[in-house]
Amino acid sequence: MAHEVAESLLLNKPNKMPKGATPQMLKDMRAYVAWLRKITGKDKWESEREVPLWYSSDNGHVDYCTWGDDHFHVVDLKYGKGIKVLAVNNLQMAIYAGGALYELEKKGVKIKGTARVSLTIYQPRCQKDEGEELWSTWETTWSELQAFLASRVEQSAEIILNEKAAHLRKFAPATKTCQWCPLRKAGECQAYTNWLLDGSPVVDYLKDDKPLPVVSDKNFSLRTILDKADGIRSWLAGIEEHAERMLMAGKPVDGYKLCAGNSSRSWSDKSLVKQFLRSIGLTKEECIVPSYLKSPNQIEDVLGSETAKEVKQKLATYVIKCPGQPKLTPASSPKKEWQPEVTADVFKKALWEE
Repeated sequence: MAHEVAESLLLNKPNKMPKGATPQMLKDMRAYVAWLRKITGKDKWESEREVPLWYSSDNGHVDYCTWGDDHFHVVDLKYGKGIKVLAVNNLQMAIYAGGALYELEKKGVKIKGTARVSLTIYQPRCQKDEGEELWSTWETTWSELQAFLASRVEQSAEIILNEKAAHLRKFAPATKTCQWCPLRKAGECQAYTNWLLDGSPVVDYLKDDKPLPVVSDKNFSLRTILDKADGIRSWLAGIEEHAERMLMAGKPVDGYKLCAGNSSRSWSDKSLVKQFLRSIGLTKEECIVPSYLKSPNQIEDVLGSETAKEVKQKLATYVIKCPGQPKLTPASSPKKEWQPEVTADVFKKALWEE
């Protein structure tokens, strides 16, 4: 939706503005479009374009591209609130930029090897450090970008796409590497399955129907299991979902079938139910559950950016920040270690008394 808002603003076509765009999204996209116009100046530009990938039959998507006599700028808009993505040496960004520039060459645009190429990832909602810009840019040249693509993409693509090079394929599955792969979720990738389960002590114990060993057992690495716990949970959930879809489509899954889940009850006609309950003497308070108050972020979206400063300041006095619950996290994480506010003895006493 954010991309559609930006496109309608870029083309000055209000009729293309999608329904449901929040005030904050409009504010963010106006700032984004103003920034695009600033970096573009009088240069040529294109937006929201599918570009063919030179090494395969697939296409890439370029959010925005501008070019002049000796400078090319490719921009990728990311509107999620997730992890900050940096542009420098970003493989996806390089591939899409390469596709865009190769396509420009086909259209007759001459690009010198020394031409300056800027690759920018624009993330307005991702949390930034104080004073940090909303975007990250990789400055390079066309010849340097081509060399990067040749070493990181084209050789691997040849091995993947050419069956004669199948013997050179080396799978390197990992949690982050495979997190978006549909084959992983469907349980159809043997390499990922082997990596996830092989060499895990708990699997050997389960196979032999033995009880789990104590943590102090030298042959049992608790960290081996914990490091892959999220991956195993996601993998199992994905396989179950895939199996359900197969059965829904009429495809057999050996040893399994679809059965009706637990039933739930609801009213067929709420207005008639209310009339009946009133007739037997029940009050509204007894029958109607009050609506929940929206969160601070949702209320701020409702108010919008034009709300008076005094109103926002007053609203902020009602907002409290609640600490999150302790969560198991790898020791390598930069997050600050959680410290309990009470001693173990006090905690045990409180639990006992409760």
